[in-house]
Amino acid sequence: MWGEENIIGFDVHCDETGVHAHALTVPVEQVKKRGRIGSQYVNKDNPDKVLPTKEWKALPKEERSNYIKTEANKGMVERVSHAKVWGETAKDKSEYLSDLHTKYNNEVGKKYGLERGTPYHELSEEEKRERRHKSKVVLEAERQAKQAITEAEKLKAEIEAEASIATQQKEEAQKELKTAQSGFLAKIFQPGKYKKEEATKLKESYDAGVRETIGSFIKAAGLKWKSEPNAESLGRQYRMSWDTNKNLSNELNTKEGIISSENVEIRGLRAKVTTLTENVNGLKYCLTLIDENAAMRLRNAKNAETARADKAESEQHSLRSTYQNLFEKWNAFWNEPEFNEAARKVKERKEREARLAAEKQDRYQNILNRFIAEGRAALRAFALTTRTNFNDKEAASIYYGIMAVAYKMELNLGTKEGIISAVNNFLEGVSWGDCSKFNKESVTNWTHLFAERDVTYNPSIIDNFISFVDYMSCSAEAYTSLGGSNGCADQLTNWDGTMKLGLESATKKKGQSY
Repeated sequence: MWGEENIIGFDVHCDETGVHAHALTVPVEQVKKRGRIGSQYVNKDNPDKVLPTKEWKALPKEERSNYIKTEANKGMVERVSHAKVWGETAKDKSEYLSDLHTKYNNEVGKKYGLERGTPYHELSEEEKRERRHKSKVVLEAERQAKQAITEAEKLKAEIEAEASIATQQKEEAQKELKTAQSGFLAKIFQPGKYKKEEATKLKESYDAGVRETIGSFIKAAGLKWKSEPNAESLGRQYRMSWDTNKNLSNELNTKEGIISSENVEIRGLRAKVTTLTENVNGLKYCLTLIDENAAMRLRNAKNAETARADKAESEQHSLRSTYQNLFEKWNAFWNEPEFNEAARKVKERKEREARLAAEKQDRYQNILNRFIAEGRAALRAFALTTRTNFNDKEAASIYYGIMAVAYKMELNLGTKEGIISAVNNFLEGVSWGDCSKFNKESVTNWTHLFAERDVTYNPSIIDNFISFVDYMSCSAEAYTSLGGSNGCADQLTNWDGTMKLGLESATKKKGQSY
């Protein structure tokens, strides 16, 4: 039907309500080759010899006349097409799948005694409604209930059959018992049958006290005598018959036991039948409730979903209307010349502020880099001298260079670890050219001692440094150095002639010197 080459997967599911399989197939159709139809040349003498145009042109001119030009036929090729094979619309796809199920059942299912499922369009309206509205849980509960009903009815039929057999056996046993009792009584009441010794035994039995037993037995049997016998003769006859017919008596007792046991079994079976009947009726009632409750729940859910959808649609319509009104107002607002001019100015102002902020940030970083560069240059200059201590200018440059490194790398100068990290990063950028190894080690150690022991990093000093850098980044492009008289921060004045807040010398620890 499909071909092994077109099936890429086949999975059998045995763990669901019904055993079924999923086949993964490739929808392949046969179509003509694309492109222009070419010509071909057929040999007049041998029609099986066909040449394409290119080969025909390669032949000598005298041989070309032996061929007749014909139109070539387009060949067929395979193409994967979901729409052409399965159907272009939902209806076509449904019909195709239904036909595919039918073909599969005719060619495969019937061979193994399988039945094809009932097509949806062949179901009654009630069955269609059940298929549409019953969830998988409800269908599974219904299936289990139906299965339980079937098993209960089957067990009920078996028990009823057993009860019927037991009743028949009881009737046969009762019939045999009546026959045995008739024979027993007939043997008792046969006058003149017993010998003298037997009569003596009957007399002894009577003397032993069987008069009442014989009387009640005769009364229960409903027998009549032609002439009333005396108690002595009855006792003799009964006792003699009882002693000589023990086997018959045992057989009667056995039959009575069988009848009693079968009566008990029949009563038990009837009780089981009654219980099973009640269970079956209860399951049928539950099954009815399942259908009713499922339909009611689904109907309520459908109504709630419809109401929710209507509400959502109404809200969406209201929002769409509001949006349209706002959109029209917005367009009208934008069309006003005053607003366009104001919007243009706002846009220009925002762009200018963003540009100035970026420039300020660049100047901010440049100022920090200048502090670091001047500090490293001062340290290098000190390394090339023969002095053993920093002067005030070198100490200030190195001090604020280390502070700039710490601020740039977000190191905490309030901790020893932060100071050591800042000094190490500051020293990494120093150019040690023309310096001996001894001088490098000495200056490095001295810088660590200077930064860790000789100076302090009070929060007020750090805040003053940050404020100074921020102020310088907001001012003109000119940068004021820490040293000299070219307009450093210590020499800048406010508009009223007062001195601006500038950087001081490195703050020494009490009792320390550089």
